[in-house]
Amino acid sequence: MSYNNQYGQPPQDPYQASGPQSWGGSGPAVPGGEAYGQGVVPHAYGQNSYGEPGPYGSAPGAYGPAPGTYGPPPGAYGAYGPVAPPQKDTTATYLLWFFLGWLGVHNFYLNRVGPGIGQVALYVVGWATAVILIGWVMLFAWFVWWIIDAFMIPGIIREQNHRATGYPQPW
Repeated sequence: MSYNNQYGQPPQDPYQASGPQSWGGSGPAVPGGEAYGQGVVPHAYGQNSYGEPGPYGSAPGAYGPAPGTYGPPPGAYGAYGPVAPPQKDTTATYLLWFFLGWLGVHNFYLNRVGPGIGQVALYVVGWATAVILIGWVMLFAWFVWWIIDAFMIPGIIREQNHRATGYPQPW
């Protein structure tokens, strides 16, 4: 081969035993040349080790793919654009209100933990004290609260969805 490095010498085989600097004839004392830099070919075949172009140009793919070959379009936020925040569903909320409203599950779904715990407590304590008649008042209060929630669900969902997007409410 006729490759010449920057010093005009042909490259040396780094795995060839080279006299007194090698360890038991198994190879050179330092990889890539002789011991302590005597006669070392610093960057064989015209490439240096830092990614800068040598006398033959840069290695293919050294700086990434060519622009426009693949990947997201320039200026895109991720591969598919920004991710929309999760939206609360009115149908799911009404189904939870109707079937599990006595546990306040629709409030937990709408991230309203306080009213959810309040409805559960009012329902459980109401049934536990129904024997001494005070519980019927609590169950009536729970029932009124449950009916009022049915009318408030659309506004609560609208508020939650606006809060999830981070934009100010339009009203």
